Amino acid sequence: MAMFKNIIRSISRATRRLFGNWRLLVAFLLFYAALLVVVYWFIATREGSVTQLLLTFILAVLAPVLFFIIQTMGVRYPRGDEKVWKLVRLSVNSFWKVALMTVPIILLAWLIIYLLGRLAPEASVTAHEAMRPADPASRSAARAAAQSIQWREVLIPATRFLLLGLALPLMAIHLWISVAADGLGKALKGAGRSLITAFRPSSVLIYAIGAVVFAVAPWLLIITRTSSKSPWIEVGLLGLRLAAAGALLLFGWLLTVGALRLNSRDE
Repeated sequence: MAMFKNIIRSISRATRRLFGNWRLLVAFLLFYAALLVVVYWFIATREGSVTQLLLTFILAVLAPVLFFIIQTMGVRYPRGDEKVWKLVRLSVNSFWKVALMTVPIILLAWLIIYLLGRLAPEASVTAHEAMRPADPASRSAARAAAQSIQWREVLIPATRFLLLGLALPLMAIHLWISVAADGLGKALKGAGRSLITAFRPSSVLIYAIGAVVFAVAPWLLIITRTSSKSPWIEVGLLGLRLAAAGALLLFGWLLTVGALRLNSRDE
């Protein structure tokens, strides 16, 4: 019961500290808009000349810089004792520490994607062979093998979702929290403790609640189709859905990170 009270208190405090300061909201929106513009330019820019290649390189560097500045601000704002300009200045100066702590998580994500990617084609090939038995006597064995392969085809996407969508983000957030709270040196020494904290029941529940806001709700908004006789109204509704999805993604993620920061401090 006490755990649920701590979860509710952490989420409510993060909500008050985020939405109770309009200057903080403006700062987050400006960095978020800049990140979206940079990502759009990076995708839209063609590598046809030296200038375009240079611009692509600059955008490729600028996008992760903006991303990690936002994450650094996200783990620092729950403190509530810093003015917005100071929060932005400290985040710009120290975002590289958060980025450095994220490198092992990125490498681990790459390894997981690689290994699961190797397993998936193998499962599909084996399934194709299992459906073509060499003689009638082997049909029962082939059917049993096909059933096990079907389970395997379910387990691989489920494992990918749990590792990439839950475990690794939780690990990254708690490493960021450690950097913001204790500095890079202590964060490196206490990385094991931070990773254990990431999988406490309260942390997992806060992340699951936040995922409904920053992942499920935006996805539902994007896939929902609104029909209208006027194409302009339909385009406008699409724009409103995309804007709402982007806002839910940003603020849902920030609330989740902030609540995890406050919860880790309370525990």
